[in-house]
Amino acid sequence: MTPKEQDALESLIDTCGLYSVLDGLSGLCGLKAEHLRLQWQDENTAQAWERAESALNKAASQILDLAL
Repeated sequence: MTPKEQDALESLIDTCGLYSVLDGLSGLCGLKAEHLRLQWQDENTAQAWERAESALNKAASQILDLAL
């Protein structure tokens, strides 16, 4: 990630909150999994994206508990 991209990510976190960013990333992982499964019939990669979705959901829940 470039410094410019890091600045953009920090700005997004400052604007939306860390929970919302993680929640949004989680949703994108789910959409990516669905796309891979439906358009490319790539079940293995789709499952990997679903595991990422689950991990980000867990992280978002933990952040929510911290009230950040």
